[in-house]
Amino acid sequence: MNQITKAALSESYFHLKRVETSHLEWRIGIALVLIITGPTASIFSPVILGDAVNLLSDQNLSPNWTDFLMLATFSIVLAAFSSCAPNLRDLVFDQVIEDLKCRFSVSTMSHLFKLPYEFYARKQSGAVFRVVERGAGALEELIRGFAFNLAPTAIEFLLGLGVLVYKLDWRFGLAAGVGLFLYMGIDHWYFKQRILARQSQNELDNKVAALASDGLTNFIEVRLLGAEDVVTDRHEAVALQYAAKAANSARILNTITFLQQLTMTVVLGVIVFMAGIGVLHGEYQIGDVLASIFIIRGLYFPLGALGYHFRSMQQSIIDLEHVLKFKNIPVALKRAKNLENDLPVSPPLVSLSNVTVIYPGQSCPVIEKLSLCFKPGKRTAIVGPSGGGKSTILHLIAGLFEPDDGNVLFDGKSQLHTSWNHFRSAIAVVPQDVSLFNDTLEMNLTLGCNHVSEDDIFRALSVVGLIDLIQRLPCGLQTVVGVRGVKLSGGERQRIGIARAILRNPKILILDEATSALDGNSELEIQRRLGEIIAEMTTIVVAHRLVTIANADWIYVLENGKVSQEGLHQDLLESSGYYQKAWAHQLAANSEDVEALL
Repeated sequence: MNQITKAALSESYFHLKRVETSHLEWRIGIALVLIITGPTASIFSPVILGDAVNLLSDQNLSPNWTDFLMLATFSIVLAAFSSCAPNLRDLVFDQVIEDLKCRFSVSTMSHLFKLPYEFYARKQSGAVFRVVERGAGALEELIRGFAFNLAPTAIEFLLGLGVLVYKLDWRFGLAAGVGLFLYMGIDHWYFKQRILARQSQNELDNKVAALASDGLTNFIEVRLLGAEDVVTDRHEAVALQYAAKAANSARILNTITFLQQLTMTVVLGVIVFMAGIGVLHGEYQIGDVLASIFIIRGLYFPLGALGYHFRSMQQSIIDLEHVLKFKNIPVALKRAKNLENDLPVSPPLVSLSNVTVIYPGQSCPVIEKLSLCFKPGKRTAIVGPSGGGKSTILHLIAGLFEPDDGNVLFDGKSQLHTSWNHFRSAIAVVPQDVSLFNDTLEMNLTLGCNHVSEDDIFRALSVVGLIDLIQRLPCGLQTVVGVRGVKLSGGERQRIGIARAILRNPKILILDEATSALDGNSELEIQRRLGEIIAEMTTIVVAHRLVTIANADWIYVLENGKVSQEGLHQDLLESSGYYQKAWAHQLAANSEDVEALL
């Protein structure tokens, strides 16, 4: 048993202990009884039928129809029970399996949400989802294959060999054993080829899913660019590669199946021939031979199914391997136990102390030995050219990842000294591109907010000027916004993001180009209303439009990961540098908007 199989079985046992299916103990008990009694009945049914035939064929005994009918009826009952046992077992145990799959999927998704930021920078969501989806199905197949197919088939085969040796002689058991050896040898011979073929198929399957997800998620851009054919061609190219790999995998499977069926057919023919010769020489009774033939035929079909399930288990192990690799990735921002849980009653002082960040795969740091200070109750802005490190600073403060060196401090204490849930509840972030779920406005507004009333929602909506929009919508707050909020404009999505941040009532508010999609007048009005609220917060603003942060309490100019200038708006205008040049350029390009905002 390889490491992946052991890990998968361990994972199954872990989740099985957490299953809350009603009457779990007796469900497991009944399933185990059926796993044992089903194969036993399957073997002894033809044995009893053979004894019944012997009663009629024995020349030394007069036919006893009553005994024959009793034995024949009992044989039929055992055959019926052996046929129904798997269905009864599934009827009892299916609920446990489904609960187990659900818990596995949920625990995997929960772990994925805790993985480091760089994991999602390298992975495509469509491919990740496909891996999780296959993993849940693979876990079910592994459990069913191991408990409901391998175990019953092993019991049936061992009992069958014993009956063959007892009723006939050791040569029949040897023939059946050789057949099993050849059967499993064929599977082992092709095992490596099948593993490689399945791994290649999975990789291409992930790519197909990722391309399809990306194309459908960005369908507006695809349509605007007239790139439907290009995107479709990319998808087709990978899909054709997947089809070729799938065909190769199917070819290997069909070859294995053909050789195994041929082997078992030859073994069955040999045993029938040996039994017929024995009857002609008076060595065996007809009933014993008939029972043996039924037993061999009965073993033939389970072995065929065993080959299928054995290959399915191999495939499941491969599918589970990727999920277990995800689950073995250490979570981001590990927090020790017994951390401080008290939220600050006032806005905290947020500071970066000699912080250095180097992204994976890069040699040069994005920011190096950077120290900044964001005062409580004040509005501090960060400006600068693209690539200067502004977003990296926001991600550090928001806790998306940790610095490679230095510390992020809240009131002089490391952010890692606060429990994760309390740390998260103290911060609200409004990004430039607000992501919305394909759900109602109310769900998107209250996501991550606890104990929010409808009055609270409308107060937040009034701050961002969305009351009229809500009243115009036929379903109001229950309006579904579409994938990523496609039914709303960019400005409306940003307003929703700001309203959601207000509902969180945070102590730290981060605005990353949060009003960039709004017109000048709307932006001015929202900033005026926000000004009445942010006095109770430590507010950090990133902006490219300098006019939106002209009234900030302090401004940092960030270039190449370092602070090149800092001060108030008027002070920065009076000193030469990036800020003065950028202001002059924006003033010339948008004089009317600047005058309106000022």
